[in-house]
Amino acid sequence: MAPTPILPTAGHQCWTGGSTTYPTAGCEHFGLGLIANPTNVVYRWLVADNANPGKLVPIGGGVPIPAPQWSTSPPPPGPNPHPVINAVAPAPEPDVGQQLGDAVWVKVYMHEFTSASDLNHMLDGDSHVPNALVDVETDWLLIQAGVGGGLQAELANSDQLGPNNHSVVRKYQFFKYTGPYDAENHEALPVNDSQPSAGERGTLIGNQMAGLNLAAGAVIPGDRVRPRAYFVTKPPLTTALHTTTFKFRATDNVANTTFKYFCSLDKKIPARCTNPKTYSALKKGVHTFSVYAIDKAANPSKALTYRWTIK
Repeated sequence: MAPTPILPTAGHQCWTGGSTTYPTAGCEHFGLGLIANPTNVVYRWLVADNANPGKLVPIGGGVPIPAPQWSTSPPPPGPNPHPVINAVAPAPEPDVGQQLGDAVWVKVYMHEFTSASDLNHMLDGDSHVPNALVDVETDWLLIQAGVGGGLQAELANSDQLGPNNHSVVRKYQFFKYTGPYDAENHEALPVNDSQPSAGERGTLIGNQMAGLNLAAGAVIPGDRVRPRAYFVTKPPLTTALHTTTFKFRATDNVANTTFKYFCSLDKKIPARCTNPKTYSALKKGVHTFSVYAIDKAANPSKALTYRWTIK
């Protein structure tokens, strides 16, 4: 039976709550290697149930430490063949009947490596753990999930690994938000959502160590020729319309091939898009649209970019 109290591991350290010989018998790391994104992650310790010998019961409440959701986007035009890696850490979901969940402070550290990463690299003290002094990716952000709040419901980070790197490790630190809430809808009311003010940052909830290894994609042998993308229709350089549609096409050296298109509005991360692509409710001012095509051999075209002004 596990002793009481059980010391918290902060989500990343070796657990020392076992038998008297446990601390000197090695170290277990409670981690998972996945090939798909989890839909929900809740940490719970199980201990022996004194009232029912042979059975285990949870100790304390679940700790909702968000797990990042990974996705990739094709590489932008250029010599680097690696895709853009996107990692999204959602805020804890609201409880039943709650409009907004509890807000949490998040800090993120990130480092790339030339070699692959595995579970053994997800422990503090390992060489693959990002350095808190030099590897800060997101200094601070307050996130809160739910309907009607003014804060971001998730923290999103994107990165294209260097040409010679093959894995990325991120360390997420989650802290309690101890600032004021709106009494009506439970909306967090920080002084600044990107820097905790006095009295707004509580204790560490836990750390989430997460890594992703790149795998080589399939290519058509011998095909290294980029497709060529071009516009079919686009808006005038100056317009009063707040809705616009772009049509585009691509040609390739391989006959009867099909293409995937990736679009970006106002320099956002390119995302898979349909052809044609329509944007509505655009604000006045200058806008930039970019699109590129990917052929079956994963060759990207040069990006098409168009700027226009809505008056």
